[in-house]
Amino acid sequence: ARAGGPDLLAALVADPRTRAAEVLARAAVEPHSVLARVESHFEPTP
Repeated sequence: ARAGGPDLLAALVADPRTRAAEVLARAAVEPHSVLARVESHFEPTP
């Protein structure tokens, strides 16, 4: 399966060692809050 934009964003911010997480932290944005918002847009799969 091919990952979409939200999937890629979630994967990047989920790992605190990534540059994306570092950039968010420097911008005073909590990476975990971004991840929670991305996940809230998807319904759980059974």
